[in-house]
Amino acid sequence: MAKYRALEDGTFISEGKVVSVKAGRTVELDDDQALSLAGRIAPIEEKDSMFPGGAPIIGSHITRAVAPHDIVGEPTEVPEVAPEPTPTPKTSSPKKPEDK
Repeated sequence: MAKYRALEDGTFISEGKVVSVKAGRTVELDDDQALSLAGRIAPIEEKDSMFPGGAPIIGSHITRAVAPHDIVGEPTEVPEVAPEPTPTPKTSSPKKPEDK
């Protein structure tokens, strides 16, 4: 069975069942079914895909070129900055009743 793309909405019988397809959908048809639907379907080529030349290969990392100085002027050094201490939250325990 070959794959075809429906050019318009339609209905056909496949293996004793009625099948409805919307335009643009892919269907698998035998030669007899394809002949009966001629003009309403188009054969799908092997490279009929979103990426006809093959899926793009995406690299696993990104290389960035960062200049060590301003675009105009002399090279500058970036001063180290110590992280600011984060305040610790105050917690209190529940008070116990005094022994009598």
